[in-house]
Amino acid sequence: MLKDYKNQLENFLKNKIYMICLIAIAILAYGFSATNITVGIDDLESGRYIGEQNELLAAGRFAWLFWTKIFGIKNQYVENNFVFEAAGVILFMWAAINICILFKKATMDKISVSAYMVFSCMLISYPLMNEIWEYTGANACICGAFLLVSVSLLIIHSFIHSEKKLKNWLSLGLTAPMMTLVCAGYESVVSVYIFFVFAILALQLIYGE
Repeated sequence: MLKDYKNQLENFLKNKIYMICLIAIAILAYGFSATNITVGIDDLESGRYIGEQNELLAAGRFAWLFWTKIFGIKNQYVENNFVFEAAGVILFMWAAINICILFKKATMDKISVSAYMVFSCMLISYPLMNEIWEYTGANACICGAFLLVSVSLLIIHSFIHSEKKLKNWLSLGLTAPMMTLVCAGYESVVSVYIFFVFAILALQLIYGE
C-alpha cells in the first residue's frame, strides 16, 4: 500500500503544470491572509477555549486539547501566525492530492490530469473555507482534518481492494483514531468524509470498477 501510494503521490508532485496551478491558487486564496495577520474574536477567547477553563473539552472537542498538549502550544494566539497559516495551506494541498489519488483509483485512471487540477484548485479555494479562514483560529486544525479524512479513505479503499485483508487490519484500525480526531476537532468535516465516500462510489459505478 505505501509503495503504491508513494508512486501515485510522486506522479502528482512531479507534474509541473498541476503543481504550479495548485500552488498559485493556494497563494492567491490564502497568501494575503497568511502574511497579514489580524486578531479575531476567537483568538481573544483562546484562553477560555484551550486554557484553564477548557471549554472546548467540555463541548466534546477534545482533539484541540490533544494537539495543544502534544505540540506544547502555549501561545495565546495559537493559530494567529504565519507558520500555522502556511502549515494549514500545505496540509490542505496534500489532502487535495490524496483525494485525486482516490479518484484516479476509482476511475481506473480514465480521467485526465487537467480534471484533477481543476478539482484540486476548486477544493482548496472554495468560498466557505476562505470565510472560515478569516474569522476563526481553526485553520491548521480544519486542514489537518481534511488530510486525516483523505488518509482514512485511502486506507479503507486499499483494504477493500486488497486480496490479503488479514495483513491490512492493523492499518484499517488506524482510521478509527484518525476519524475520532476529526469528529472531536471540527465535526463539520465529517460531512466532507461522507461526501467523498459517495463521490468515490459514484465514480466507481460510472467507470465500472
